[in-house]
Formats: sequence, structure tokens, C-alpha cells
Amino acid sequence: MSIVRHPVTWVYAILLVIGVIGLVPLLAAAFEGEPLGFGIAVLLWILFTMLAWWAIRRLSRTRPRPRLATLAAFLWGAVIATGLGRWATAGVGDIARALIPDEGWAGAISAGVSEEPLKLIGVFALSLFAATRMRSVLDFVYYGAFVGLGFMVVESLLYAAQGAQGADSPVAIVIDYVVLRGILAALWSHPTFTALAAIGLAVLVRSGASAVRRWLAFLGMLVLSMALHALFDSPVLESNMMVAFFAKGAIVLAVFLAFYLPLRRRAAREAAPLSEETPEPASASS
Repeated sequence: MSIVRHPVTWVYAILLVIGVIGLVPLLAAAFEGEPLGFGIAVLLWILFTMLAWWAIRRLSRTRPRPRLATLAAFLWGAVIATGLGRWATAGVGDIARALIPDEGWAGAISAGVSEEPLKLIGVFALSLFAATRMRSVLDFVYYGAFVGLGFMVVESLLYAAQGAQGADSPVAIVIDYVVLRGILAALWSHPTFTALAAIGLAVLVRSGASAVRRWLAFLGMLVLSMALHALFDSPVLESNMMVAFFAKGAIVLAVFLAFYLPLRRRAAREAAPLSEETPEPASASS
């Protein structure tokens, strides 16, 4: 079946339109509030996206993935998950605030619970296309990272533009957001959360293990990604924001690397050619 005729393609297109509908009012409000800050934010986040895009592709150079599928993953995070997340996070946030008296924890938990499944659905949708070549766990990690990157860029762009409104130096505020939420947080933000959850998704849809083990792995990794997301957004160590930023970020990164590095080493071993040919038996003397 061609990509155009695939039912998931049409669902993707519809969700893309809905995502745009959700995003346009937010982008318009950000532009009207501070046109200069918004323009600088767009420019800087485009440059950051190009750098992050190159870095992820470079890390995955041993197994090239289709560029169109990569773009589809990025757009799922940037448009669909972000646009739908506007409503999902608000709904989950209302429930969380009704159950959790602490506003900081309620917001952190609602963000993790609502955003991580939305992003992971995009990875699952891509896995349904043979053209994406999602055969190994690292393939799922790759596409998960790009879905997370798209979400991270658009969310941070909106935060930067909103933060610049009414500021004495809107350009400086925008630069601060790019440095803090982009350059410094790149290793423990949305790309990491979604890539981590994608490991469990790969086990669910590609592993030959029993159904119980596959579902436990999937749910365990999804809950772990949501928990790490909530931890990073939480008010833990809020008395010192920089200490909190790096301490919580280090935890997120360490957990991800604990899963990712063994997978990468295993993939390298499986892909390595034999160092020498098996010697042929010596011929018998006549």
C-alpha cells in the first residue's frame, strides 16, 4: 500500500490540521505581544533546530533513516502534539489540581501525563509504515528523539516569545530561553523523554517476548518517561533554580543513558563485520 493511500496518512493529515488550529492562536498572541521578540525567537529556534537535527542524524549515521519520515516525526511533535497538548494539558491539569493541593506538583504531573502519550502516539504511527524502516529499538529511539525535538522547539519558542512581552530587553530574554531551554537542556528535555518511552514501544511492537512482558515493558517505560518529565518540571530544589536545573537534568540523562548505551553497544556488535575469515581446514597430504 502506498503512503498516500495508507489510512494512517489521512489521520496524520487531519491531526496536523487540528494541531495548526490549536497553535495559530498561541503564535498570533505571541507575535502581537512582542513582534521583535517573537521574530528573534523564531530565528534562533530555527538555528537551534538545524544544529540539533544535524547532531541526532550524526549520532545515527551508522543506519541512515528516511528524511521524509524524520520530518514527519518532527512535525508530529512540533504541530500535532503541541497543538493537541494545549487542550490535553489543560484538561489533565484541572484534574491534577483537584487531587493535588500543591500547584507546582499538579502542573508538573499534568504535563508529564498529558504530553508523553501524545508524543509517543506519533512514534507508533510512524512504525506502521514500512518506509520508516523501524526494525530495531534504536530506530524507535531515533524517531522518538525527533518527535520530542519538534515539541521542545515549538513549546520553547512560545515560552520565549511570551517571556519577552513587556521586558525591558526582549532580545536578551529570548536568548536566555534559547540557552537555557535549548542548548543546556537539550540532553534532558523532550527528545530524551520521548526517546526513552520509545524504547518500551519498540519492545511492545517488535519483540518476540510474551504479551505480558511486552506490555509491562511498554507501560514501565512510558510511566518512567512521565515520571522523569514530572520530576524535571517539579518544584524540587526550587530554592536554587540552577542547582535544580542541573541536578534534575543529570538524573534524567543518567536514566536515559543507562538504557541507551547498552542498546548502542549491542547494535555496534551486531553490525560489526567479522574481523577475519574462518580458516579452511588443511588439505590432507597425499
